[in-house]
Amino acid sequence: MQQDKETLFDTEFGLNQLSGNRDLLIKMLDRFAADYASVGQELQDAVAQQDVAIGKAKAHTIKGVAGNLGLWKLHHSSKELEELFKAPDSDFTACLASFNQVMSDTFAALEQFKSGDSAPNDTGTPVEETPPGGSPVDAKAELTTLLEGFEFIDADNLQQLLKDAAITEDKRDEITQAISDLDYPSAIELLNS
Repeated sequence: MQQDKETLFDTEFGLNQLSGNRDLLIKMLDRFAADYASVGQELQDAVAQQDVAIGKAKAHTIKGVAGNLGLWKLHHSSKELEELFKAPDSDFTACLASFNQVMSDTFAALEQFKSGDSAPNDTGTPVEETPPGGSPVDAKAELTTLLEGFEFIDADNLQQLLKDAAITEDKRDEITQAISDLDYPSAIELLNS
């Protein structure tokens, strides 16, 4: 499954993250909308107050949450904004305007999905439930399967799988970072190297 930078909401990915539980996904989308409805204004305030730390943190948070839900366009827009906060004397005008438009378009796509209409990126493909975990010997294979399916892995489960797969601590950190960055192909490569 590839991330398309123009995809507002990858419903298949979002459902895969929650083992096909549409009701839970809708609850998470409602929470996302409630928690981040004013983030555009908060980012503009951070820029106006030259509070780089707050702006960078907010952009980073949105990037991660959007990536975990399959909101690819918002994920990439947040990533660009986060990079601007890292550069001194950045001009945020165009990037903030673009971010706010992407945020608005994303909220509209989520409402369309919640109402039962096919979202622009909804493939209609049924999502299979993730099989329960295997024995510790199979931890590496199980983790590879989860990553190949772009499925959500909570932090505790990830650390247990890495430990059970006998992955060194240094490599665990690299794999965890790759997963945090939603770079699943790199995480798989690290896991199997």
